[in-house]
Amino acid sequence: MSWCGNTPTPDVEDSAVDELTLPERLNVTTAYVDANIAAGHGGKTAFFYGDQQITYQEVLEQVNRTGNALRALGLDLEQRVALLLLDCPEFVYSFFGAIKIGAGPCGPGAADRGHT
Repeated sequence: MSWCGNTPTPDVEDSAVDELTLPERLNVTTAYVDANIAAGHGGKTAFFYGDQQITYQEVLEQVNRTGNALRALGLDLEQRVALLLLDCPEFVYSFFGAIKIGAGPCGPGAADRGHT
């Protein structure tokens, strides 16, 4: 058993996972946003912000709008985009919008480090 902060984490040999199969290509926006629409959850609440209930359909629309705006600004595949936002819906839209177009959202300190 190893420790991360105050939480014990199992060592690999302690894990019950026999084999991990990942798809050749994975976009987490597809898994977290698009899949909920495909499952018919568009009208269901994705998250709460203050007194707002934001649906999966609203998230999808804003994620797509943000991704398209980032592309229009010239952001390309695998480029980093610095996000400096409060915990608000716009952070969610920006984060997933960047990922959806293949960019890498990061904090401002990581954006100027160049490619690693």
